[in-house]
Amino acid sequence: MISKQLVGYTIAEIKARITAQGEAMMKGEQIDTAWRFGFRGDYSLIEEMIRPEYLCLDHRMGLEANFESEKVLMKTMSSMVPRPCKILYENEEIVVTRWFSKFKETDLRYIAVMSTFHVREGKIFRQEVVRELLDYDLSEGQDWNWEDYE
Repeated sequence: MISKQLVGYTIAEIKARITAQGEAMMKGEQIDTAWRFGFRGDYSLIEEMIRPEYLCLDHRMGLEANFESEKVLMKTMSSMVPRPCKILYENEEIVVTRWFSKFKETDLRYIAVMSTFHVREGKIFRQEVVRELLDYDLSEGQDWNWEDYE
C-alpha cells in the first residue's frame, strides 16, 4: 500500500516518509517532511499535524488562509523545488524554519522563506510566513545542487 503512495518521490523523500512513520522525529523535521509532501499533493502528514482552527498568515502577501485555502495555493506551486528546511529554533510551543526553493519556470526564480509554526497541545494552530525573492542561485558554491531535491 505504501509503495503506491510513494510513486514520484525522490529516494530522500521516501526515506523521510519511512522515518516519519517509524521513529520519533523532532517537530521541525516532521514539519519539513509534511510540507515537502504537501507541495507534491500529499497532504496526509500535514493534516495529522494541524488543529482544526489552523491559519496561515503570509506577511508579504497580506493573506490569511485556512488549510483548505493553503492547499489551493500549494497546488499552484507545482513548479517549485523545495530544499529541506533548516530548523532555526524549536521548543514545545514554536518551531522556526528557513526554506530555500527554486521555481522551474521560463525564467528561473529563487525564494527564501522563513516560517514560524505555533504549536498548542502538540499540533500546529498557526503558521506565519515571510517570503523574499532572491536574485541569485543559492546552490552556487554549495555542497548541494537542486537536482538532489527534484
